[in-house]
Amino acid sequence: MLIEEFGIDPVILRPASAADAGEVADIDHAARLSALPDVRWPHTPSEKRHWIAETLIPSGGVHVAVEGGHVVGYVALRESWVDQLYVLPGQWRHGIGRALLQLAKERYPRGLTLYCFHCSPAARRFYESQGFTGAAAGNGAINTGDDSDMLFGWCGGAEGEGQGAALDPAGGSGPPHPVT
Repeated sequence: MLIEEFGIDPVILRPASAADAGEVADIDHAARLSALPDVRWPHTPSEKRHWIAETLIPSGGVHVAVEGGHVVGYVALRESWVDQLYVLPGQWRHGIGRALLQLAKERYPRGLTLYCFHCSPAARRFYESQGFTGAAAGNGAINTGDDSDMLFGWCGGAEGEGQGAALDPAGGSGPPHPVT
């Protein structure tokens, strides 16, 4: 998939490969430091790099945004969950996050669910601007950052209206694995 927005060079969205693991880990680390500087991460950058290379990318469901031959963002999808969506800080507000989220919506047109850190108002505004609504506030027990989070859901487009992913703030539905 090719996108071109806001005058940036063409960005290609494609499934991640093992060769992308290093750049994905670099984006993960840089975006977390920039957007969430006060979150206490339980894993070192080296541990996270290993997990991305050995678990996340091989498990499938990871797509990358590539600009000028370099990965500039990624989204990790599991069933109808957006487990992770990070963009290189220098590429924020260039339409890359929106394009990755649009790809997720196309893959799961009946609905998507995600958790977002409460301490990131910019991320919450981004998801709301993309049609997600807050369903419940959490205490951080589900994320490895151990910081309060919010459950968001998107109930699909016109053909999927009202048939979206079920949101059960009481705990009956959750991500298939912990959000890291």
